[in-house]
Amino acid sequence: MGRALTVVLALVGIGIFAIPAGLLASAFTDQLRIDRESFRHLLEKAYADGAINLKEKEEIVAEAERLHLSDQEFNRLLAEAKAEFDKSMTEQELSFGQLMLDANAHPEFAAEQFRILVAQQSLLLKATGVRLMQDKLAKSDNPDELTHRVMQTIADYQTSRSAGD
Repeated sequence: MGRALTVVLALVGIGIFAIPAGLLASAFTDQLRIDRESFRHLLEKAYADGAINLKEKEEIVAEAERLHLSDQEFNRLLAEAKAEFDKSMTEQELSFGQLMLDANAHPEFAAEQFRILVAQQSLLLKATGVRLMQDKLAKSDNPDELTHRVMQTIADYQTSRSAGD
């Protein structure tokens, strides 16, 4: 009778303490993950304008204290949010006003895009003249040798082509 009662009490003890403790620990871990994700979104939102102002900084520090983040973890999350912001800004700068094209995956589209750009450059040179274009490019804030060489090549081609006609 004593052994049977011991087994029953052991099973009841497991059911009353061990199983709910595991469920509570799992729920606590899930809530902690959700809170840290919301903290990360708070950091990303703060970096949305490029810098963290005083009010945003106070809010971030208060949230970090509430989550009991160590300085190391706080700095890691801050660095990750900054890196994510920098990455998104770089992607925006690269894709501004142009179609993002993977030239390795679609070389035929890249070649067509290059052909279109050369045709546009050729039309600009015909409309303005080579001398005027060279003068304007020389006076620009960012003179580009490659641009000059491409323009000269197109001009030479147009000259040789019109001489052949």
